[in-house]
Amino acid sequence: MKKINVALIGYGMSGRTFHLPPIVRNNNYEIKMVMTRNPKNQEDLISEYPGIQIITSFDEAVNNKEIDLVVIATANLVHYEYTKKTLENGKHVVCEKPFVKTYAEAKELFDLANKNNWVKCKKVGLIS
Repeated sequence: MKKINVALIGYGMSGRTFHLPPIVRNNNYEIKMVMTRNPKNQEDLISEYPGIQIITSFDEAVNNKEIDLVVIATANLVHYEYTKKTLENGKHVVCEKPFVKTYAEAKELFDLANKNNWVKCKKVGLIS
């Protein structure tokens, strides 16, 4: 089985604690890159995960043809924008909560994902 190539967007407390460790430990996933602009977080990544590419731009991940899945663990302010751009670039996405601010934004993103048959759940928050 082909491994799922992952880009983690954000390496603050959430990315460092809740997202990266389980991805690294799961043999079905290959973490390819982590986005962080914080120099201290970059040093920590180099020390703890020397094989992972550090990027500073979201576009580096979403435009990379190797990446299958983008995990968004950033400030809430960009969740909608990053999720939409990820879906528009034909990639799978996991976005931590809060997902979006409005029902209209959520519906737009679910419709975009449904267009590619990517929504696997019948009921999530506002969408049923």
